[in-house]
Parts: sequence; C-alpha cells; structure tokens
Amino acid sequence: MRKDAPVSLLREQAEYLLEKTKGVVSAVVTSTSLGNGSDDVVHTFRLVVPALDNYKYALFEVVSGIAPYPVSIYWGDEELLVENREDLEKHLVRIFNDSGTVEIIANLIQIATDENA
Repeated sequence: MRKDAPVSLLREQAEYLLEKTKGVVSAVVTSTSLGNGSDDVVHTFRLVVPALDNYKYALFEVVSGIAPYPVSIYWGDEELLVENREDLEKHLVRIFNDSGTVEIIANLIQIATDENA
C-alpha cells in the first residue's frame, strides 16, 4: 500500500491514538465499497474502547476513488475536500484537536477507567 494513500495515514493515526491513550482508546479503520457500480470506497475511522466490550464510535469517514486523491472527509455535518496528503494531514489535525473530539475521547477514557476501577 502506498505510504501517501489516505488509508495509510488513517491507520498511522489509529496507532498514535492507541499510544497517546495508553491503550484505553484505540481506533480501527474499515474500508467498504459504496457498491452500485461506484468505484468509491468509504474508509471509516472508529474509536474503539476495549474495556467497554469493544464499544465503537464512528468519528469520521473518508471517501476515495481509485486514485489516492482527491478525497472527501465527512465529519459531523461537514464535508471537507482534500486535494493531497498535506491537505489530509491539515484536516486530521483539525479533527483531532477539535474540542468536540477531545471531549469524546476524554469521556471514553473516563468511562473506561471508571468501569475498571
């Protein structure tokens, strides 16, 4: 798989999240075809909490075609257009630093650690 492919960067972010939360919250990236003759693939970035029976929360989706770029990110009610890897990195920084995302991850950590206390 190409290192600049969007799915590669998403998987790197999933690994980073696992490290950053010391394994309390991880992430999984699943890829599915849109079907109906479309060449598009949806890559869903889901937060996963192993301590909560592998609870999953879909944080955002990236829709790509056969070529690595351009892609679209669907996050909440926003559609973010991405022309290249640098754009994707910029948007991912925005998503992960967003107060709503930070709060979701903090809440998941709190719930998971309370359950295991």
